[in-house]
Amino acid sequence: MCMPFKKGNIPVNSFPKGVYQGHGFKNGNKLGFKKGHNRNSGENNPRFKGRILRAGYWLVFKPNHPFCNKGKRVQEHRLIMEEHLGRHLTKKECIHHINEIKSDNRLENLMVFPDSASHTRYHALCRTENKTQSPTHSDTKPCPACMEMGD
Repeated sequence: MCMPFKKGNIPVNSFPKGVYQGHGFKNGNKLGFKKGHNRNSGENNPRFKGRILRAGYWLVFKPNHPFCNKGKRVQEHRLIMEEHLGRHLTKKECIHHINEIKSDNRLENLMVFPDSASHTRYHALCRTENKTQSPTHSDTKPCPACMEMGD
């Protein structure tokens, strides 16, 4: 039988009796609620590895970054480009993976676009130039800032 939930109390588990015999459980019984439950989060967690993979992108724990998400993480490819440029990227700036592999964050595989519209134009331009060839294999690439073709 479940114990009533009270504000400020956090449920310890939701396993039925006898299902889980792991740490913190006594013979699979529910222990009820633990007041003031304190998780080890971020660097305090013994399983912390510094980065995680979400939707194909590596996210790095950077709690003091100006554009970190609610989980205090920043996409690794943005950090790499920021380090290369020597400044923070703006929220509008977009990073393109040349080989279209989101987890491949080598500097030679990254391009900066001033906004998502120019990134979209780049993909459209690559598709119209090379109908039979993937845009990632194009030998000629336009300038990300002005979208004009280089030599």
